[in-house]
Order: sequence, then C-alpha cells, then structure tokens
Amino acid sequence: MSKKPMATRPATSHIAPFGLRMQPELREMLEESAVENGRSLNAEIVSRLETSFEAAGDLRKASVGELLDELFKRFPAGRLNLTIDEARKDEP
Repeated sequence: MSKKPMATRPATSHIAPFGLRMQPELREMLEESAVENGRSLNAEIVSRLETSFEAAGDLRKASVGELLDELFKRFPAGRLNLTIDEARKDEP
C-alpha cells in the first residue's frame, strides 16, 4: 500500500534521494524530535532546514535594534560585551 501525499506539500517521488552523514548523537536527537513532532526523520530534517532559512531571511530584513535584541537573547546575561562606535567616512 502506498502513502498518500500530504495535502500541504506536493508529491516528492520525483526528488532524488540525498545521502547525509551525521554523528550518531545528532541523528538520535533528530529521531527523537521527529517522533515528538509526528514526522519522519526526513521530514524533520527538511522542516528544520526550512525554518533556518526563514529565520535567516527574517534577520536580513531586521533593523539594527531587532538584530541586537536577537543577539542579546542568544547569550546569557553578562556573557556578551558589545561596543558600538560611530563609523567615520575616512576609515575603511
């Protein structure tokens, strides 16, 4: 019995398989996450890749203040020292 394609995505039978090597610990974490999210291992990897590109696109459109807020969220308090200086036209 063949699986029906998901309604939200086009069929993938025309896409060539892609071999991927990864550390066993990473694979185990992905497999656990896939089970928690009700996805196959492949679907979990694809979802995470898509999310990373979406996040990167969002950051490219962000203001300097939004980028700084995101940066500070990623580091524990007291672990980030940031100095902002005025750029001068005569400096490279």
